[in-house]
Amino acid sequence: MGSLGFVVRAVTMSAGQNQEEVLTNASPRDEREALRWASLLCGMEIGAGSGLYSAGRQVLAWAALHPIFASETFSEALPDLPEACSTLRFREETEGLDCTLEALRRICNDLRADRAGFIQAMAQVSQEFLQDPSRLAQWKDRMAGRAQLVGWLPAFERSFAYLRRSFVTPVAAVEEIRDDLFAAASEPHRFLDSVARQDFDDAFLAFKQGYAAYYCSAHEDAVHIIGNQGKMESRLDFVALRNLEMLSGLEFADGRFLNRVREIGKWMQSRQCDLPVLEILERQPRCYCNFNPEVSGRLAGSVEQMNEAIRQGIDHFRSILRRCKMLIIQELKNLGTDDQHSRQIAALLAHGQMVPLKQQSVDILNAILQKHAGAFRAQASGLKQKQPQ
Repeated sequence: MGSLGFVVRAVTMSAGQNQEEVLTNASPRDEREALRWASLLCGMEIGAGSGLYSAGRQVLAWAALHPIFASETFSEALPDLPEACSTLRFREETEGLDCTLEALRRICNDLRADRAGFIQAMAQVSQEFLQDPSRLAQWKDRMAGRAQLVGWLPAFERSFAYLRRSFVTPVAAVEEIRDDLFAAASEPHRFLDSVARQDFDDAFLAFKQGYAAYYCSAHEDAVHIIGNQGKMESRLDFVALRNLEMLSGLEFADGRFLNRVREIGKWMQSRQCDLPVLEILERQPRCYCNFNPEVSGRLAGSVEQMNEAIRQGIDHFRSILRRCKMLIIQELKNLGTDDQHSRQIAALLAHGQMVPLKQQSVDILNAILQKHAGAFRAQASGLKQKQPQ
């Protein structure tokens, strides 16, 4: 009958038989099977040299010292599972481990209290694993790593929360790792295997490094502009801005353009951030300033908006002055304006590229505007329809 026959004979013995009667009725094959399963369970050779009763005591001594039997069940050790692990398969797997542990505890208790003999107890162990030694080996492996799993789950929960709160990036390699991590998290029962846990940790570390590199770059590019002189100088036309500021000081000048530039600058200033973002990303997937790279287009384009407002303002003022070109030229002659300032004002009245204005040139223009206030007012009124963008 083989192994199955050993189980059937052992578990159908009369409950009223004492241990000696059980041992007397046991066949050599039953004894060998019982000793084999005892050795498989304990992970060491269990011999019958001093009798089967002694073999049973060896099993009990092993169970008394082994951490598997001393530990809590999984449900006791971690009563509130992380949300990501609240899957039916995970619960089935962990509850299966717990049920087997409880069954083995009952078997050992019966053996200790002489409610079952050694052969009967080992037959019950064999039956618990469907007479398949590989099932016993797998259970022992998973139970051995159970304590590590319980200790690892809080870190997993933090990593999973980091993933969920992180922004999608345009970096393909980072997004591939993210997809793999979510796929792994969708099958949390696999984390009963230590290799799967290590693979998840390694992949998450790679994800976080790639994500932090992208986020830091986007953060630096968008919300660390105004305090970075080199970056501002490379993007904002400061010469044109200075020209607009001086032209906005002319008599009867329209201040809307310069105000628009200042409004954009204030808006950008309010969103600047000098926090140590790389250090922050070690703990959470976004800076404390709550910068969102997915919607940072407005920030990234703010300097361009300032340049456009400056260009529109200068074009507006030049257009008004050109309408009074002949009057201005005549006044420059009347005033005997030197060549340097005459050339600056002539460039302003032309259609070519602007040159940096000097304050004295603007003062000369202002004197002319004040002298011919009515004419300039009329020209400004004709361009009233033009609004800053």
